[in-house]
Amino acid sequence: MKATAAVALPVALLAMAGAAPTEEVPPVAAPPRAEVGWVPVVRARSAPVIDGAAGESWSPAVTRRLERSKGPMPSSADIQAEFRGMWDEDALYVLVQVLDDETTTREGPVPWEHDSVEVYVDGDGSRNDAVDGYDGNDRQFVFRWDDPVAHATKGASVESLRFAQSEWEHGYRMEIAIPWSTLGVAPGAGSTIGLDVHVNDDDGVGREDKIMWSDGSDAASSEPRRFGKAVLLDALEATEEQRATLTVAAPDLGRELAGEPPLRLQYHDIRADAGGMILPWSHDEPAVAYDQVIRLVWGFWRQMEDCPNGVKYYLQHQVWKPEHDPRGLGGDQINMALSSWNLLHQYLGDPGVVADMRLQADYWIENGLTGPDGPWPNLPFPYNTDIHSGRYDGDMVAGKGFLQPDKAGSFGTELVTLHKITAEPRYLEVAVGIADTLARNAKPGDQDHSPWPYRVHFETGEVFEKEGVRFTYTTNWTGALRLFDDLIAMEKGSVDDYEKARTLVSDWLKTYPLKTMRWGPFFEDINTYSDTQINAGTLARYILEHPGWMPDGEEAVRRILDDCDRKFGNPFWAKYGVRATNEQTAYEVPGNSHTSRQNALELMWAEATGDWSRKDRSVRNLNWATYMVAEDGRNRYYRDDIWLTDGYGDYIRHYLRAMAAAPDLAPPDQNHLLRTTSVVRSVEYGDDAVTYEKWDAGSRERLKLGEWEPGEVEGGTFTWDPETRVLEVESGSRRVVVRRAES
Repeated sequence: MKATAAVALPVALLAMAGAAPTEEVPPVAAPPRAEVGWVPVVRARSAPVIDGAAGESWSPAVTRRLERSKGPMPSSADIQAEFRGMWDEDALYVLVQVLDDETTTREGPVPWEHDSVEVYVDGDGSRNDAVDGYDGNDRQFVFRWDDPVAHATKGASVESLRFAQSEWEHGYRMEIAIPWSTLGVAPGAGSTIGLDVHVNDDDGVGREDKIMWSDGSDAASSEPRRFGKAVLLDALEATEEQRATLTVAAPDLGRELAGEPPLRLQYHDIRADAGGMILPWSHDEPAVAYDQVIRLVWGFWRQMEDCPNGVKYYLQHQVWKPEHDPRGLGGDQINMALSSWNLLHQYLGDPGVVADMRLQADYWIENGLTGPDGPWPNLPFPYNTDIHSGRYDGDMVAGKGFLQPDKAGSFGTELVTLHKITAEPRYLEVAVGIADTLARNAKPGDQDHSPWPYRVHFETGEVFEKEGVRFTYTTNWTGALRLFDDLIAMEKGSVDDYEKARTLVSDWLKTYPLKTMRWGPFFEDINTYSDTQINAGTLARYILEHPGWMPDGEEAVRRILDDCDRKFGNPFWAKYGVRATNEQTAYEVPGNSHTSRQNALELMWAEATGDWSRKDRSVRNLNWATYMVAEDGRNRYYRDDIWLTDGYGDYIRHYLRAMAAAPDLAPPDQNHLLRTTSVVRSVEYGDDAVTYEKWDAGSRERLKLGEWEPGEVEGGTFTWDPETRVLEVESGSRRVVVRRAES
């Protein structure tokens, strides 16, 4: 593909985020139509025998896993499912295979409250947009385990349906034949129908979990727009002519059938340069595109609505949906936002960024700390188990009273930063309280026990355990290290205790994870052991930013990055020069946050070592991650939800760090403060000067000045490279003014 012209972006959002757009484009659209799955459904070579045995006749069918849930995804040991579809002139055939650790036989008038399979079909593929929008060929069928009767809603007939079920080693299967006559349609090859499959799980007390393929809101029973799209094909072995037709009608489908990456990635058609390598979706130049996606994402965050209780949506939910997601806060969500917003504030100079930092920190302090008593006092709870209660009171998996000490350490260091920005004493006081608790509870650890456990009860000190897994180990301790570093340097709190704890944790990290490369869990919704890229990446960044921490730091970072590439690298888009990064071993799906983190770190390592041989690939991978951002600032995890962690706080900071390490990735025609060794308290970008104030008098800053050349720097000395437009400042004053050169 050839590159095309830059994509016009919504003026309203860019203006809100501080841009100066030059093109008139339509206003931001209304809330989007629900995003759905799609699947190729092949013609059956011979009609399958409906006996529950899942015979050889199903071998040509494409498999899709059910990977959505209205609430937290249940444990994979508890419930999993996948389905296949085929068709012929007589019927639509669906095979559902369910992994269920405990099947139950139940009776009652509501079959979907028990172990069961739901199949949704829209015969003409119209997928009506209206709520309660079923028309004459929309159907919901329910097949309950160990129940010989098929069920349907809204008075639909099940008279001609055929189905069979059988047990297998880990659960049960359903084979289903739905005659087209039941739907009142007669589709042919190339037709698109609506289709969705849900599975309900009842372990003896009624439905406790539900997993879905397309509809993540559990609204398909009234809204056909939630159904996925199923394209009926003659065969997967399509001819070139057929494949060309498919590419016009359904480009991604045609390429998937050919075993190639899709032409469309998340929200946008993939754009490539003359050599076929991926470009950002919004502009040929990464330096322009990265600035655009940063502003779009920040603009979406700023305009996010309140919940019905008057609290900001992003203070109570981890996933954004127009209809509001039922899950609570992401475990590190506020920390991620505070981290990103600190960098964004110095980049944009927008006081509204600091106001939002204060809003989030204040709300967590006032509504989420454990209190002064018990073995784990004064630490923040990472989750609101009663979503709209206005309180954080536990852990998403472990329940009320449990917390994650690693997230507490990260909150502490972000509070120190916010104190330096605002001079607000309370932020420092809370940070000291967190540091005191962590220092008091630090243990030497071993290969199976980190200095602090991953999940622990604040009152009893009980380490959470589920299904034989004790959550005694993780490696996300650089937040705690930074907290101790900051307070020791400021001579605040119990400095001697902090120094001992810092040494203990540092020794453990060097002795165990840096040798074993076991990174451990991080995410709030995972209830088993998992190695996570974020834990590895944050340790790599700490080492790069603290070159005295270990003697062979650059080599250690290279080992970490290579290990992440082996464990988490995803080669699916290699055709476009991309190697995306998966989230973790328990969820091997590439992400916007993880891909941008991995490649910002590659650029930071390149700057530290002078080895830029991996730069082009890193830029292509950063280009890939821009495709997760829609034109209105929604930032969706690949084939998943709009996570307010991965798409916002754990996204912007990586692009800003990439710009700081490689300033050619910062906009060529704007002025920006890219990096400081201090903390920026305020910055003003004027027509003739850039003025900034910071916490420390002595510090170093890096700016890119695309609008004009500097003439003098008040408050420090400087070096200027007119070719790269990079200004390096060695400052000796808390207030620095970079003045424009006289023309």
